[in-house]
Amino acid sequence: MESLIAALALAVVGYIAGSIKIINEGNEGLVERLGQYRRTLQPGLNFVIPVFDTVLV
Repeated sequence: MESLIAALALAVVGYIAGSIKIINEGNEGLVERLGQYRRTLQPGLNFVIPVFDTVLV
């Protein structure tokens, strides 16, 4: 039971870490979801969906 909880906790932490994107000052990032333009990221801390979104800086 403990190993299942540990695996779920690790998966949640990994998902959160993969969803954070930091854009440097003076840059913008383009988000593509499944190959189509979705939105533009401004400098600073941004969140994306790790599996579906691709960030182009």
